[in-house]
Amino acid sequence: VGEKLRNGIMIAQEKSPKNIEFVYENSGSDAKTAVSAVQKLIDVNGVNIVIGPYTTEQVLAVAPILKDKNIPAFTFTICYSEISAYENILCGYPGATSQLESMLPLIANKQIKSMATVSENSTFSQDAKNFVKNNTSKGGYAVADEETVPLGEKNFRLQIAKIIEKKPDAVFVALS
Repeated sequence: VGEKLRNGIMIAQEKSPKNIEFVYENSGSDAKTAVSAVQKLIDVNGVNIVIGPYTTEQVLAVAPILKDKNIPAFTFTICYSEISAYENILCGYPGATSQLESMLPLIANKQIKSMATVSENSTFSQDAKNFVKNNTSKGGYAVADEETVPLGEKNFRLQIAKIIEKKPDAVFVALS
């Protein structure tokens, strides 16, 4: 992924004003390496903005440094709730909350009055589940049941049986 991102940044450099210098560091998709790379970019190279890093773990690792140094960043990761808490970080992809906002009118239009959720222990899944739970009044529905499955689980028989017992109008599933 790093080379593709670097190539895209190089294209942007070719099209940008010539007085903008681009400095590239490769974190290798590792959070500790990302911290070292961002510290070098800021302290040694004196950058004014960071493009990257790529993974959520890396972004969360460098976010406090960027905040402390008041350096804005554009990252290519999904904007999870932990990342969106940092005002100086702009994400390339919307998080669960942004993606699900458009779901509320649909729920109301379909007259869904009760909903069950199935989620896993991943950041996106938990953000999605929390959105559903926190927007019951906006959506006009109640949460009838919440089921959490282990990350990567393929057998949902137990959870499905519990949900069927509650008889919700809809089931919201947030799994990877």
